[in-house]
Amino acid sequence: MTTDFSPASINNRQDILDATLNRIVADSLGPISLGLAVVYVVLAGVNYLTIDPAIVGLIVTLELVSSGIYFGLYAVLGRMILPGKWAHPLATFIVGVATVNNLIHVYLADDLVRTVNIYFVVMGLGLFLLSGKWVLGNLLMIVALWAGVSSLLLPNPIFPQLAVGMFIAMVLSVLAFWVRQGQVIRYEALRRQDAGNQEELAYHARQLETSIAVGQRITAILDIDDLLEEVAELIKERYGFDFVSIFLIDEGTKFVRARAGTGEVGRRLRDDKFRFKIGESGMIGWVAANGEPARADDVRQDERYVSVTGLPDIRSELDLPLRMGNRILGVLDLQSNRVAAFQEAEVPFLQMLADQVAIAIRNAFLYQSEKSARYLAETMYKTGRALMQTLDWEEVLTQILENLAKLVHYDRVSILVQVESNPPRLRVVASRGFPPATTEEPILVSIHDDESDIYREIYRTQRPLAVDDVMELPVWHQVEGIPHARSWMGVPLIRQNGVIGMLSLTKERVDPYDDEEIALAAALAAQADIALRNAQLYDELAQTNLQLERMDRTRSDFIAIAAHELRTPLTLLSGYSQMLLNDKVIQENSFHHQLVDGINSGADRLGEVVNSMLDVVKIDSKTLPLHMELISVYTLLKQLMQRDFAKPAAERSIELVLDEEVRQLPMVQGDITSLQKVFHHLFSNAIKYTPDGGSVRVYGSVTVQGGLAEREEFIKVVVEDTGVGIDLEQQELVFEKFYQTGEVALHSTHKTAFKGGGPGLGLAIARGIVEAHRGKLWVESPGHHEEELPGSQFFVMLPVRQAAAGTGAEGKVGVG
Repeated sequence: MTTDFSPASINNRQDILDATLNRIVADSLGPISLGLAVVYVVLAGVNYLTIDPAIVGLIVTLELVSSGIYFGLYAVLGRMILPGKWAHPLATFIVGVATVNNLIHVYLADDLVRTVNIYFVVMGLGLFLLSGKWVLGNLLMIVALWAGVSSLLLPNPIFPQLAVGMFIAMVLSVLAFWVRQGQVIRYEALRRQDAGNQEELAYHARQLETSIAVGQRITAILDIDDLLEEVAELIKERYGFDFVSIFLIDEGTKFVRARAGTGEVGRRLRDDKFRFKIGESGMIGWVAANGEPARADDVRQDERYVSVTGLPDIRSELDLPLRMGNRILGVLDLQSNRVAAFQEAEVPFLQMLADQVAIAIRNAFLYQSEKSARYLAETMYKTGRALMQTLDWEEVLTQILENLAKLVHYDRVSILVQVESNPPRLRVVASRGFPPATTEEPILVSIHDDESDIYREIYRTQRPLAVDDVMELPVWHQVEGIPHARSWMGVPLIRQNGVIGMLSLTKERVDPYDDEEIALAAALAAQADIALRNAQLYDELAQTNLQLERMDRTRSDFIAIAAHELRTPLTLLSGYSQMLLNDKVIQENSFHHQLVDGINSGADRLGEVVNSMLDVVKIDSKTLPLHMELISVYTLLKQLMQRDFAKPAAERSIELVLDEEVRQLPMVQGDITSLQKVFHHLFSNAIKYTPDGGSVRVYGSVTVQGGLAEREEFIKVVVEDTGVGIDLEQQELVFEKFYQTGEVALHSTHKTAFKGGGPGLGLAIARGIVEAHRGKLWVESPGHHEEELPGSQFFVMLPVRQAAAGTGAEGKVGVG
């Protein structure tokens, strides 16, 4: 703090002034004693040579005695700390010795002219002493002694002149005294003011160092609860405040809530979720509303102050906004049991500390948000897989409720499905957290026509509905034997744009569900509906299988692979879609972009698998429709390679080559859609089993088969790769449904990934289509080798003309 050390201010504190003047005089006693001692030694020598021999002995002895006194005084002062109150008396002693010495000189020499030496003592007196009363006393002493000695030597004609000189010397001494005293006081005022400024700078420097130290300690803490506790304790320790607490604004509410505090009181405030209404209660509420610091030198005089039970005798308080730009995150509360403990000059430095804390809090929130999003994605994925790992209806219901507990808090939950339509009613098919006695009989809930009915509202809007406190709803129906509900949320189960049921989540105390919990419950509800549908479908298929036990293994394999392949893509599609619908910042989040890619790839793959299974069914049942038209095989192959395989091949540095001789092949009659599938599967297979940097080449020729009477023209198209090849014993098996060569992925992956997994239907479908065109499809390969890469050649032979095909528009010209 800056202190006023002006002369006027100092004169109002005589004790400080006297102590200061005494100190200055005391500091000069040693040097002056030593100087006078040396002077009198020199004078002893000079007088020895110049003084009348009759008195020279007395004079020299007097000089030496005076010198000895001063040397002794100097030695004593060098070995002790002189109390301030002794400074002026000892200075008077030094002056007295010099005065007596000079007066003895005057008397012994019988020469009043030597009074001139007394003048020097008198004028030096004004520069030596700094106390007015001691200067006056010394002047009176010297004049009295001089007058006494002079009276012994009168009459003397120069006495009047010497008296005038004495008066002038006294006046000059007084003037010198006042001038020097004023200078000393002003210098001391400046010195003290500078010391005060230095102390203030040092104090602010310590504050800055403390702020930096606190900032360094809290920067690495990313858990929000640990961070807040550490900040409160650290500020209390470093600054010596009596109580420190941190309040954060509850999003979506009008309150600022205690999140951390020092001591037992701080923990109680946090555990009790103590809060102030923003702008209406307490200094903390005022700061949260206005975003400016609030300081109370005496809280008893500040009407904004709200006392907290358990705190010590708090007298002053400083509340600082925790702000990030224009956003207020909360309030840093500092309290002391001293009046006016927080000075105005301290506020900017403490606000800087609060800003550092706000940055750390924001970083912790961002980290927690990213961590929560990552955990959410992992949980949703695991939940989806868990739900799809069983097709048992009861097990699916149990899995839904168990996984819901990982995402959203509730005291009890139930799954309700609509069982009647006139009048509409819901039946609880699964529950958790209910008393055992209440689940022995089915629980039915009616849906009323009243527009205020919450269940009808969910059915109408097809959106989740949350109620902060159901006790405020006159239409709420409380089931007997179940603890009263307070906060509640209903989430619809939607299928084919209609609501088939809902999830009902209940808390037995007022703790409203927030937007994040609603979004999570909605996402899980979407997965739950798919799982329930799959379980229902599985039950239906199981019942059908009882009647189809004698059908061949192919049908059974198809049903099993269909159930397996449908589950995973549908889970990805639904789970990620629900998350995306509730995420407002998807375009700024790379993680969410990955989810979008997952949705797209899953959806595409699902469509391909479903189509492949349908093709197999049609081929096996011989119901594959063929719409014949004239097709340019070259155009078909070129467009297919450019459209579907140029990019994935380039990504793996695989060269695609379409020989020019294929252009010369004649047009053939065929179903363009089916033939596209044939070559699509062949290209996909060739790229899949060709390592990066290889090549896939397509060439063709015309061949004739049959005798003269049955001669028929065919085209032969060869898809040749530089891949790992196929063992001889497997070259026919690769065209069997679900057969795969080598060690490939056990689940469905990207169709052009090296050795990627798949359902194993592509080549079976391709052969079925070719044979439906009265053609042939086979493979030739020297064998399988992962390092030598012998490659494979797939041959497609198609007749140029179809014989009397009555299916489709024969003769219609189409471009592939």
